[in-house]
Amino acid sequence: MEFCDVLSSGGDLVHVKRKSRSSTLSHLFAQGSVSATTLLSDGHCRTQIRQLIEDEVPSDSRGRWLNLVPAAD
Repeated sequence: MEFCDVLSSGGDLVHVKRKSRSSTLSHLFAQGSVSATTLLSDGHCRTQIRQLIEDEVPSDSRGRWLNLVPAAD
């Protein structure tokens, strides 16, 4: 699952698709719904996202990004 294309500093999950056909837009809406539902209900997914932040974000700003993704229950 692609969590999002961009995670904003305000916690917005941004999904990007080219507006070419209605099926593409339908996929965009489905992706947004699945991402939000998964973020809320899947602790394993949150753990993976937090690990990606740990691996990719410089240590001086890492805490701010980790605060956007709750730890697994």
